[in-house]
Amino acid sequence: MTAETDPGVGTPTAAPAAGRAVGAAAAGPTARAVAPDARWPVYLLAGIAVGWLIAVLWSAHATITGFGDRLGAGTDDGIDRGALTLSRAALALPSVVTASLVAGVAVGLAAIGLVAGRSARRPAAAARPATAEPATYRPGTAEPRTDQRGRAEPGVDQSGTDRPPVRVDLPWRLAVGAAAGLVTGGTVAAAILIGYGTGSAIVVLAAAVGAAGTLGGLVATIRPAGMVGAAVAGTVAWFVLGVVHAAFNDRLLAVFGAANTAASRVHATSRLLFTVALTGGVIVGLVGYRYLRPWAGRLRWPVYLGAGAGPGLLLLLANLVVMVGGARLRGLAAAYSNADGAVQRYIDTAGVNTALVLLFVGGVTAMIAFGRTLDAPADDQPD
Repeated sequence: MTAETDPGVGTPTAAPAAGRAVGAAAAGPTARAVAPDARWPVYLLAGIAVGWLIAVLWSAHATITGFGDRLGAGTDDGIDRGALTLSRAALALPSVVTASLVAGVAVGLAAIGLVAGRSARRPAAAARPATAEPATYRPGTAEPRTDQRGRAEPGVDQSGTDRPPVRVDLPWRLAVGAAAGLVTGGTVAAAILIGYGTGSAIVVLAAAVGAAGTLGGLVATIRPAGMVGAAVAGTVAWFVLGVVHAAFNDRLLAVFGAANTAASRVHATSRLLFTVALTGGVIVGLVGYRYLRPWAGRLRWPVYLGAGAGPGLLLLLANLVVMVGGARLRGLAAAYSNADGAVQRYIDTAGVNTALVLLFVGGVTAMIAFGRTLDAPADDQPD
């Protein structure tokens, strides 16, 4: 038995060795072409996404516990440490939910790839009889390839192309992806409950983070998996750009006109965020395109569009989870101060706008990069 990889999918599928040999002899070089093994990028992405999630959790924990070991830790010098901790927890919620969602997608892709790899190595698939049912011709398909007795060749489907007999069907993909996402999100939720107690707001927060991880596992079942992997890779690139932005934030604000007044800093922040979003859109689009390059001749333009726009869609999904699942925690934090409520509303608006810019610019960039690789029409080619 030999394993092959579907275009843009990091999960191998298997075909009987005898069937592939017959199919290759009948179909020529096209049938013998095997896509590159895309499993290792998926596993690498899963490791990076989980590492990023751990870093975000550590950062959020360090920030929140700077004002108290647990929510509602009393007052100190007239300062309600519980209120400050709630505010910091609400501000850290979007980054934690986004990291949990992306980690759920990456781990789900890796788990589905692992299960598919094990399925491809099952000896039962190689034990198929060499004979097959008589070939039937379906209108709109290529003529079926048959042997001298009119029977379809093993390992070849009725449209005349290789069809690996072992695949991970949708129910299995949903089950494996949801389980992987649930484990990822559940681990984060358990860590939140252990670290901050079991207050009603914290339980809701932990549930939102756990739901984000599970939702990410379900996103991992979307096909082609290479498009989803490209979206995860682009989102990781966006995370890296965010680290660079945070490191040089003060200097960049000065470049964009921030002065000593609050109004100037607000305007400078808005211009800076828009510029970073535009830059990030170009980066995620190029990363998504580059991730799919090994299958350049086997994928169509919608896959590249989805790969470039995927990071923006993931950020929009994370913002939706934050708004719905974290409403109670954010409401409690905003109740202590009008300023906290204004900051949260500003962050919500900025987050949605950034996601939309990433979605549009990333998709357009990936499409342009893909378009530049297309061959010119025959009439335009020089003699």
